[in-house]
Amino acid sequence: MSKEFNYIVRLHGSNLDGTKLLPYAMTDLKGVGIRVARTMVKKLGLDPSERLGNLSEVDVKRIEGILDNPTSQGIPL
Repeated sequence: MSKEFNYIVRLHGSNLDGTKLLPYAMTDLKGVGIRVARTMVKKLGLDPSERLGNLSEVDVKRIEGILDNPTSQGIPL
């Protein structure tokens, strides 16, 4: 099964650049800074050096979940 690269990833109601590294791509979302993005990536156990476009749909859904309710994962706001 070959994995295809997504140049545009729909995340939390925004189209994000899939060529950016995961934490930096997340900072394009309103209210998410680099520190919060790195914390979320670490809590989810994802590789911060991975490109957003390489993530599976399951991982994108996991990111959606933590963005919807960050306090459930222990991330203070």
